[in-house]
Amino acid sequence: MSDIDYYHENFSFNPPNEKNFFEYVFSFKVDAPKEKIFQVIADTSTINKNLNVPPRYSSEINGELVIDTSFLGIDTQWIEKPWHWEFGRYIQVERFFNKGILSYESAVFRIIDNKPYEVQFYYRGYFKNKFFRFLYKIIFPAFGKKMAEVIQNLCSNETLAKVDKSNLSLHTQILNTLKETEISNELQEFLASIISSFDDDELYKLQVPELAERFNFDQDELLNAFLIASKIGLYEINWDVICPHCKGKRSRSHQLADILEEDECKPCKLKFKVDSLNKIDVNFTVNPKYREVREVSFCAAEPAKKPHILYNDLIKPKTQITINNELSKKHYRLRSIGIDGENIIDVSDPTNEKVEIFLSKTQLFKSAKNATINVFNNTDKELNIIFESLEEPKYALNPLRVFNNKIFKDLYKDQKLNAGVQLSLPDQIILFSDVVDSTKFYQSAGDKEAFKQIHQHFKIMKKVIDKHQGIIIKTIGDAVMATFKNVDAAINASKEIIEEIEKDSICHLKLRFSLHAGPVIAVNHNTGIDYFGNTVNLSAKLQAISNANELALSEDIHKLMLDSKSDIHFESRTYLGDKTGYVINLINS
Repeated sequence: MSDIDYYHENFSFNPPNEKNFFEYVFSFKVDAPKEKIFQVIADTSTINKNLNVPPRYSSEINGELVIDTSFLGIDTQWIEKPWHWEFGRYIQVERFFNKGILSYESAVFRIIDNKPYEVQFYYRGYFKNKFFRFLYKIIFPAFGKKMAEVIQNLCSNETLAKVDKSNLSLHTQILNTLKETEISNELQEFLASIISSFDDDELYKLQVPELAERFNFDQDELLNAFLIASKIGLYEINWDVICPHCKGKRSRSHQLADILEEDECKPCKLKFKVDSLNKIDVNFTVNPKYREVREVSFCAAEPAKKPHILYNDLIKPKTQITINNELSKKHYRLRSIGIDGENIIDVSDPTNEKVEIFLSKTQLFKSAKNATINVFNNTDKELNIIFESLEEPKYALNPLRVFNNKIFKDLYKDQKLNAGVQLSLPDQIILFSDVVDSTKFYQSAGDKEAFKQIHQHFKIMKKVIDKHQGIIIKTIGDAVMATFKNVDAAINASKEIIEEIEKDSICHLKLRFSLHAGPVIAVNHNTGIDYFGNTVNLSAKLQAISNANELALSEDIHKLMLDSKSDIHFESRTYLGDKTGYVINLINS
């Protein structure tokens, strides 16, 4: 079988009824691991950028991806159909043209299991006139040779030299704007260079985790820098709502309050509630006052943008396909676009090396890492099936990282959730403080003296909580609710607050504390983002069993401390009738 015959037999094409077409196939060797090769060929946008292909501007119309660009100086527009791929094996794309020299094209990348691996590229194009078909025949061999060089270089972690397009006057302007901030000089220079020298395709979605990794910055420090730079108007915060299936952006808001309770992904035929953190990605873009940025790329590059999807292809009625992949993650899902239900695979049973999935059923399977997965389309219609890891995208910035960020809490009090949006958050470590015998204190001290001491107590608490990387969520009268990254930080902060108040010349209050951990709901509140739910209620109720200079712990926190072999003395006490809490003395412990 010839190479071209292989593609005719193994791939589906949907061209118009025209005979004026051209097809071509070329192969080249790549000395790299298969995973690396697939990662490179999946990122067709980077390949095309290095091939000096003109940029492409995308829009979604009625659930279809519409691409506008210029090719050979001619305005070109096409509808890009969903890509099909199997991780480590092949990628296929189809396009139907509204403008330009073509009416249809399809391309396939395929990795052939030789050593070194062989990459094969197949192209089929249907032209509106014979001249352009003839032109393609002439230029395609040279284009293929150049593409092979680019892919080989990218697989060896080399890229073509980047032309310096820095706008020096803009760079200086940005630095002058940043110089009065608390951002370090190194990060000021970096933030200025992003605006003055990054390419357009890099600027639509600036992801803090990705930039921190690529340029070797501390992620928290870089996030702080972006938050400050956004507050003074150099950047804008984006709250992108993400489809829980394809992980694609469905809407973008600069204000949390603009996020709706429900969103829709037309390509996935899915409506979903915006009720969990994995449905929001926080990123940044340049303020258009300094540089206009459109959503631009050099190719749709779907497999690179959706690395969690290992298989995405069509399966004919009453047929089956087999998926063989090393299942390196814990949980996977197989679903079909437009079909209710999903099949979950829990990689936890090393004895189960064969999984059989029928698409009309919803099931849970336990499998081995090297399981063979047979998928049966037992329906009467062709289905688009997707096999994916349930791992979250690598560079997504979880909103909780932002909510629990001190600078965000201090500078962005105007950022509030839509009144109807409730976000489920994972376990939070919640510390409550309370002034002991506050009623007697107010009566004996008088309003002026009481205000002075309460105000001083809040200043002490904020200073100490900040020091221990905690976040004050809210104050309730003279009480404080805060979250911490770990239990030790919360306990140490409680001790230090007591110590600071003991030696303070203004504040002579006595405090007690309570500590609990568990899931919460983030909701809108008149002071910003607030946490709500049983975890918060229980944290507050625990205070009833503590006295001055004591910290009450829930059973969960107590068990956690015992597991860490803590030598602190605990006293058990009962609250709410039948619940057991544990108290430690913050002065003597």
